[in-house]
Amino acid sequence: MEKSEKLLFPLCYKCAVDQNQRCDHSKNERQFIGTWTTDEVNKALEKGYIITKIYEVWNFKEKTTDLFKKYVNNFMKIKLESSKHNYSSNEEYIKIIFDKLGILLDKYKIGDNPGRRAVAKLCLNSLWGKFGQRQKMKKTEFVTDPQQLYKILLDDRLENINIKILNDNMIQMCYNYKDNYVENFHNTNILIALFTTSSARLRLYKMLDKLDRTVVYFDTDSIFYIDNGGNVVKTGTMLGEWTDELGENVHITDWASTGPKSYYYKTNDNKFKTVIKGFTLNYQNLLKLNGESMIKLIEQKNKDNNIELEYNQITRDTLTKNIVNKKVTKKFSFGYDKRIILPDYDTMPYGYN
Repeated sequence: MEKSEKLLFPLCYKCAVDQNQRCDHSKNERQFIGTWTTDEVNKALEKGYIITKIYEVWNFKEKTTDLFKKYVNNFMKIKLESSKHNYSSNEEYIKIIFDKLGILLDKYKIGDNPGRRAVAKLCLNSLWGKFGQRQKMKKTEFVTDPQQLYKILLDDRLENINIKILNDNMIQMCYNYKDNYVENFHNTNILIALFTTSSARLRLYKMLDKLDRTVVYFDTDSIFYIDNGGNVVKTGTMLGEWTDELGENVHITDWASTGPKSYYYKTNDNKFKTVIKGFTLNYQNLLKLNGESMIKLIEQKNKDNNIELEYNQITRDTLTKNIVNKKVTKKFSFGYDKRIILPDYDTMPYGYN
């Protein structure tokens, strides 16, 4: 479910809305109304959920496995050629990839190339978002004709009209079309996007279900977990297989996370990594925002405590439209509210009893 532009996965609707620490709601208050693919519905039924009412079903009789096959194979080939492998020779690697995936690698392009691999991975992961792109986008017009000005102001199809005077002869007008008048883009298809992401969620859930309480963090296509000796994840380089991104004989010794896409870890080879979405982590900022400072924020559990960062950012001046180097100040705080935080820093979904 979505709450305040955040995606939550609770067990009780009312608890998620009110952010209750303890659930005492009835079955009717706990239930959800939403739209899901049949694959996700079947998984929910398998886990004991009950469907109380069906409002609408879209059924597609025709199926295909070739829709993006050429695109995926092309960038999968580049990714595999640019990745490390543990086979005895490149010839053996080429043969196994071809036998399993039907992709023929170029012997002369095989070699560890992190940059090339990152580009291929980006292309493999980012295509699907375009199909689900929000269609109700803000429109901007630069108006010099009074007739055009009044045409926009009096158009009943428009809302959220914003006017900015740029100079004596020109104004900038921003607006949105109302829901009933939003045009359909020819290059979007919400059904492709939702079935792709649904399949990805189920694949992620399958591994989360297996790892159970040893999971410390997960995101769209990655999992960090505690290796207890009996939950080793089988890794590989094939399409759909899990990959060990740390490398051979490398493991995490220190870990901290303040929320989604915000974490720090240190590995046994004394390397560090800090990831915080929305912040430029240059040398100066990493002196303030690092593993130690993140842990302090977590221990304080106070949303009012924050770390202030200042850095230069190349941006566009809203008035002159010139490219400028602007000083930006941002505050980083610990405001995790997607799950219940327990005293030992473990978390539970809203509605868990």
